[in-house]
Amino acid sequence: MSKRPTKSPAKLAKGLVKHIIKENNIHIIQLHNLGHEWQFYKTWRESQRAKPEDKTWPAYYLAERQEQLRELIDIMKAVADKNKELAAPLADILTNFTDMMALYECAGVSQQYQDPRDERSYIKTIYPMILRAANSGMIPQDALDYIGTTEPVIAIPPVNVPQPPVVPNPGTNTAQPGTPRPIAPTVQAPEGESFLESVFGFGSVSNNIGARAQLRVARAAGFRRKKFQPLFNSIPPSRHVTEDASAEGNGVGGSDNKANKWGTDDTKDQQFDIVQELANDPRPSRIDFKSFGFQQHPEDYDDKYYTSLYRLLYNRTTDFAEKWFGDIDLPEPGYVGSPWQEPFNDQFIEYTRLVAHEDRHNGGWPALLRQAKYRKWLIVGILGQVIEKKVFSELLFGVSDFWKKEIDGEDLRLVEIEGYRRKARRSETAKMALKGMFVPSGFWGDVDDLAWRTALIFEPLINLLDIYREQTEEHQTNLSHFYQELHMIISIAAYMQVCMAISPSIFHVLSATPGARMDYPIEQQADVALYRESKSVNERLYSAWEDAANKIQQNLRVPPADFDKLNALYPIPPATAQDHEQERRMARHHLLRGAKIMLAVFPMIKRYRPENRGIKPNPDKPRTDDNWEEVEGQRIADIFRCTVVYYQGLIYPRNILEDGVQLDTHLTAVRGWQRHPVRLSPFAIGVLAILLACAALSVNWLLLAIVHGTDEANAFLRSNFGVVLEHVWVAPRNYALQTLEENDWSSATLICRTFCNTICRGMCVCSSATAAY
Repeated sequence: MSKRPTKSPAKLAKGLVKHIIKENNIHIIQLHNLGHEWQFYKTWRESQRAKPEDKTWPAYYLAERQEQLRELIDIMKAVADKNKELAAPLADILTNFTDMMALYECAGVSQQYQDPRDERSYIKTIYPMILRAANSGMIPQDALDYIGTTEPVIAIPPVNVPQPPVVPNPGTNTAQPGTPRPIAPTVQAPEGESFLESVFGFGSVSNNIGARAQLRVARAAGFRRKKFQPLFNSIPPSRHVTEDASAEGNGVGGSDNKANKWGTDDTKDQQFDIVQELANDPRPSRIDFKSFGFQQHPEDYDDKYYTSLYRLLYNRTTDFAEKWFGDIDLPEPGYVGSPWQEPFNDQFIEYTRLVAHEDRHNGGWPALLRQAKYRKWLIVGILGQVIEKKVFSELLFGVSDFWKKEIDGEDLRLVEIEGYRRKARRSETAKMALKGMFVPSGFWGDVDDLAWRTALIFEPLINLLDIYREQTEEHQTNLSHFYQELHMIISIAAYMQVCMAISPSIFHVLSATPGARMDYPIEQQADVALYRESKSVNERLYSAWEDAANKIQQNLRVPPADFDKLNALYPIPPATAQDHEQERRMARHHLLRGAKIMLAVFPMIKRYRPENRGIKPNPDKPRTDDNWEEVEGQRIADIFRCTVVYYQGLIYPRNILEDGVQLDTHLTAVRGWQRHPVRLSPFAIGVLAILLACAALSVNWLLLAIVHGTDEANAFLRSNFGVVLEHVWVAPRNYALQTLEENDWSSATLICRTFCNTICRGMCVCSSATAAY
């Protein structure tokens, strides 16, 4: 009997790989046979019920293929480690699979090269690898093609399918990195497109349908939702500093200067690198306010100091919004629908209500988030509201609980005192609370807390924009740097509030009202170009309405589509109307337009100082320059005017909806009934439970009354009430009696009085002692 021939290690290795692939249901196409990959890809697309025009699936497909390939490589490496005889042949096969893995990673999975909006960028990365494969003979040389002389394109022809013509790419990106890049419309490839054309989208870009549909593809491309919680958890707690210890510091509010190097040392003037600082310590750097020009607080600051400080705050805020939120648009071909359909938090929605109004005919509510030029000022407006309501509304920001209670109590006691005297008293108390420092002891803790809570407001918007940004590290939002800049804005605002708190002057902080008419003496425009754009759009619309009304009056034809659009703006008087001219004049009145506030960007500050010399003015003597300083009065200084963005709106609308709908109305339209997340307070849950219990008892009573009669139903109801009363009243009464026996009078008396007066209607039955009480 002849001996069965033994297979070579190479054949055993190939058979082992085939067995692993079959057992794990892994589809593998080797690098030299990439032409067959497109067929499997199309089959996979059909199994996923993907639409033929959907160009966002390749990244998701490549992510799944990479996971399968990684699983196979891991199994093969484990077998090679156990069986030394198969190590060499398996290593040759692993080389092929490793090259394939590298191809997948560069093609669409590696975080370094991801951009779901423009899949053409994938091909620019994998081209050198494919070229090396062609030079080594793994891929035919005629599989390479070029568009022009600089754009390499790989076109691997599928089996038995004619080579499709090359589709030019209209969406080639020529913008510099960091600038907004528009998303070009999708270009459909012919039916016989190859795998790489289908996967990498030659001559096409992603046909996105909003961030929610794009999120799966973005995750496959390496995108991860930004979360501030991990950043917050990585920040080590600051050393607790008591007021006495912080009073000995150099005026930075008790910061640990030796440990964190946040103070300013004149003898060691070292260059500060914020990137290196955050890399070494994720805690945000703190400002040494001595660098603002004073070694300690003076008796009062002049108007110029407040003006320059507030101007610095405004400039830092606008730079912050421009950098993190004003770099990219969300155009219609790439993002379908209103951006307000995204799950923004309640604080973001509430602050938007306070600062924004719809420009109905120039983009409406979606334009505020779609276009970077509007989104920038919306973010500045939200930060302005945070500063006004959370910083400037405090009597002394960052003060300890003891001094906060003291200042609040004194302000309440002096509520009927004249305003300047009241503010002077409060400023003296604030100076005592500072104890010679620049800022109170709890200043930096409150700044950290407010900056943290403010960052959470923008978290959903950051994730929305990051999906459509360049999927590279330099274009993604760095949360550490984002939080550092936001922290700096809050700290400057808080320091300015401390300066205003120690001043005897009265400061009036006021924000503009969205939708209100222009009040230019106290307002200034943040961006004149936005108002000119709105004015141009509305003037063209009004001119078109006048032309259509004239044509109707002359019995000329107006296209139905134009007529419906213009008639919705304002009803066009018919030609047969008896009072046509009067209706035209009425229409012109209601269509009269002017500058109105679209975005309340930043609040104004006025300073009121008393100028009382103690000399009563002489009514018989006219006021001249000679005696101007001798009369009693006040000086009013404009520290900063209201900063707004205007739009051209209706001055006399027939109703408020003609000039723009409220944000709640738009949210209802784009989200349906679920405008806000459903949140029930404990009190609401308790009330709901009581109502459900009453409903259940009512249904049981009704059923018993129908089946057994009302007597049986009433008996059932009394028995249930007895159980309730036993737990609500009898048990506490027994506890009160037990407490009395233990001579614990205070708690027993309180419990007895509570239950006896509410349930027994004042007839106390606990004991004679408590009844006498």
